[in-house]
Amino acid sequence: MIISYEGHHPIEVEDGKVTIIKVANPNVYRDFILSFQEKSGKVKIFDKQYSQIEINKAIDWVGDPLITKECLNNYLTKVMTMLFDGLDEEHRNQIFNTWQKLNTDIQDAIFMSDLPIEVGSNNVDIKKLFKFDGIHFDNSVLSDPYDIIETVVKIHIECKLKSAVAFANVSHYLTKEQLHNLITFINEVNVPLILIEFSSPDFQVVSGDVSVCYIDEDFVDWY
Repeated sequence: MIISYEGHHPIEVEDGKVTIIKVANPNVYRDFILSFQEKSGKVKIFDKQYSQIEINKAIDWVGDPLITKECLNNYLTKVMTMLFDGLDEEHRNQIFNTWQKLNTDIQDAIFMSDLPIEVGSNNVDIKKLFKFDGIHFDNSVLSDPYDIIETVVKIHIECKLKSAVAFANVSHYLTKEQLHNLITFINEVNVPLILIEFSSPDFQVVSGDVSVCYIDEDFVDWY
């Protein structure tokens, strides 16, 4: 995948590599953020044959991991679909039998009252049961930026999502060790990850298999 910003060198985003886009010019930073949010067309995405790709198909924009920490909830529908599709026949039958027993117990409780009420259909929608059971992400994950990033990447892997995840401002939250661990993790799982920062050149010092692109305050590329 290639990120194109008019007047600047193309930025290649590869599987298994963190791409850090560091910007020291407010206008450039705004153009990237708004484009990733589909609110501007100044930044475009192409495949390796230079056919343009729609932003929402190429980039999964998350943004600041703490400000948008509830972003994980946006993936719940995809996660529940993945869990449902992954159920084997044995587990489906176990869930169905458990629901049937619960349904019977509720009916027994209703019959003890002198009211004209009854239980609904015995047919069970397992997807709805997943939602009814209150499936959610652990609250401890929602307060840790590194865990949020790692979890979103894992969701992409488990749900077979093809877009590149993009975060902003992670340098505000991650230690050097965590950044190194993130780079190693991305190398191992072989998916793309984009980190965009409003940053000085000092943040260029990053170890590991990572691509760092810097655009300074005078619109000059350093990559």
